[in-house]
Amino acid sequence: MDAEPGDPSELVSLFVMAILRRWRFVLLVAVTMVLVVYGALQMIGDVYTPRANLLAKIGRENVEVPGATSSGNLVSTGVRKEDVNSDVSLLGSRALIERSIDALGIEAFQRQQPLAQSITQMIRQAISRFVQSLLRMFEETLIVLRLAREQTPREKIINRIETALMVRREGESDVISVILRTPDPDLGARFLEMHVEQFMTQRSVARRSSGITRFFDDRVTDDKVRLDQLDMDIMQLRSQLSLASVEVERGNLLRRSAELDSAIAAAASSSAITETLARFVPADGDTAQSGAGASPAAVRARIADLIIERATLLERFATNAQPMQEIEGRIGQLTALLERSAAKEIATLTAERRSIDLRLETLNGGELKLDRMNLERSLARERYGEHRKQRDVALIGAELEQRRVANISVLTPPTRPSLPDSPRRVMIMLVSLPLGLLLGLALAALFTFLDPRVLTLNDFTRASGIPALGTFSPGSQAGGKKRAA
Repeated sequence: MDAEPGDPSELVSLFVMAILRRWRFVLLVAVTMVLVVYGALQMIGDVYTPRANLLAKIGRENVEVPGATSSGNLVSTGVRKEDVNSDVSLLGSRALIERSIDALGIEAFQRQQPLAQSITQMIRQAISRFVQSLLRMFEETLIVLRLAREQTPREKIINRIETALMVRREGESDVISVILRTPDPDLGARFLEMHVEQFMTQRSVARRSSGITRFFDDRVTDDKVRLDQLDMDIMQLRSQLSLASVEVERGNLLRRSAELDSAIAAAASSSAITETLARFVPADGDTAQSGAGASPAAVRARIADLIIERATLLERFATNAQPMQEIEGRIGQLTALLERSAAKEIATLTAERRSIDLRLETLNGGELKLDRMNLERSLARERYGEHRKQRDVALIGAELEQRRVANISVLTPPTRPSLPDSPRRVMIMLVSLPLGLLLGLALAALFTFLDPRVLTLNDFTRASGIPALGTFSPGSQAGGKKRAA
């Protein structure tokens, strides 16, 4: 059964026919492909990739003194990814590239073609000059048409280095890789060395805290002055209010106040008794003040004796008798004397009690002021200690900045690679052969498909429009006739 038009078997047969009929063409294309790739590789220069590795480690930039600590211990937060990303951005910045190029000089990047030592080198240099002239013509055309801006040699070198420089962080590690793709490995290693040097300098300048030490010096001085002033105020307050020992003095005053209250109550009771006696004893304004120097207790005892004696006399004499009047006169004198001494005693005790109350008020107010001043002094002392620690950290940081000690170290210095990174000539040559065969097979199949000659039954059917029953070989028919004869 013959294959229908468009059947996959027809395509396979067509492909096989193309191989059988045009195998020399396929080999020619494959060999040509290999030769062209080989020639192109000879014209292409080698590209080297010198690199340098930097290590971000714990340093002064990520060590801080927390404000909540009182001991002043340094607490490390570790290497933050933000710090590493900042260093990556600085390494790849155009400004840093310009500094590195200017430090090396523009002349170092203007390559001079060496003298050709072989025919291959002569051909390569001629092709290179031709390509460069074409590129210059194309660039000048773009500049004339105002489609591009004219660049100085320095700008061209900067743009080329910026394109060839690659800075990246190695995964989640703290290592930063700096890679430069260049045809000159020696120049690339020199540039990376200068670039890392400029990076360390610029990084130190960027992270330097200008004036921070002076700022904390001023804060420490102000805090010290405030502490001294508070100490003087506290001493002056203690001296003015006699606040040597507030608690002890308050206890003594309270005890004395209780004693005075008891004494005042007793004196008031005695005064009440005296007033009671005075109500039934006739007053005598002309009586002598005998016993004026006696104590109130003796006076009260004498009055008691006289009252008992009066009661005895009442049994013998009338109330208006001479003995009764005399004893009542003495009782009146002593009662008046006792009233005056009781009033004086109460006044004295009350005055002392009032002075104690005033002293207690002074102690309480002074203690409140003293507590407030002590609290303010404690806060000022904490600020003073914190500012001193911050000043010490700033002094250490300034010293490290002067010595260029940072939390970035060169893990692997820039080195000249011994082998080019690209092109991979052996790999390209190995790949060029199968690619040439595939290209030759594709071209052979295409030419076979475009060939107007009738090669298959389907070609005959499409060309004549006559349905075909089958195919036969003239050679096989002649062989059959010979066997019949």
